[in-house]
Amino acid sequence: MKSFGAKVKEQRGNLGLSQKQLAEKAGMGIRTITSYELGERKPYQAQLYKLAKALEVSTEYLQNDNIEDPSYGLQFMRKPNAVGNRFFASLMIRLHPRQNHHQRQYIQWKQQIFTFHI
Repeated sequence: MKSFGAKVKEQRGNLGLSQKQLAEKAGMGIRTITSYELGERKPYQAQLYKLAKALEVSTEYLQNDNIEDPSYGLQFMRKPNAVGNRFFASLMIRLHPRQNHHQRQYIQWKQQIFTFHI
C-alpha cells in the first residue's frame, strides 16, 4: 500500500523527471511538488488532475492508497473534446466585439472548465 506522496515520487522517478521538471509540466511550484511528496498536503481536485496528467497516471491511482497499478483508470482520463471547443468558439463569435468584456471572460472560463472535465 503506497501513500499519495510515495506514488508521486515513484512515478516522477519512473518518468525521469526532476521536481522542477514535474512542477513545470504540471503548472505548479516546486515547493508544492515537494510538499506532496513529503505527505505534508494533498492537492485540490484541479491540481490533482494536472498532476495526474503530468505523471501519466489517473487521479484514481493517486487518490486511492490501495491501488498499486499506475495504469489503473487511465482509460477514463479523456483528452479535450474538439466538439466542445467548436461550441465555445461559436459562442465567442456570436458576441458583438463591443459587448461586455466580462461576458467573454465568463465564456472562456466555462470553456476551460468544460474541457477540463471531459
